[in-house]
Amino acid sequence: MPLFPYLNTSPVLGERIYLHPSCQVIGDVKLGDDSSVWCNTMLRGDVNRIVIGRGTNVQDLTMGHVSHKTQEKPDGSPLIVGDYVTVGHSVVLHGCTIGNECLIGIGSIILDDVVIPDRGGIERHPRGEWSCRR
Repeated sequence: MPLFPYLNTSPVLGERIYLHPSCQVIGDVKLGDDSSVWCNTMLRGDVNRIVIGRGTNVQDLTMGHVSHKTQEKPDGSPLIVGDYVTVGHSVVLHGCTIGNECLIGIGSIILDDVVIPDRGGIERHPRGEWSCRR
């Protein structure tokens, strides 16, 4: 199984999880029931926590990471992904919050402290423009 502890913290899995053998789930990561993490995805909860909600699908080549807690920012920037979210291929999620029932389109990059509201999303249009649904 592609689960690895970091220091004294190991991933916590809900029920009916699918983890592709090539993904890596490291450290302080909690995966909700009925979620899936696909090929070559990395979820690295080394310096803060990652929470993936119920029924969420994290697709191939996604990178999920976090930012340190500091004196100025005691909570740092954890990565929180809500329930029933689809995270498309090759997405970078770094220390952000994704609401429930969102679509994060292929190739999106969402960085520290960005909040995508419930039923929102990031998508790319055929001519290459990006938009945020609210």
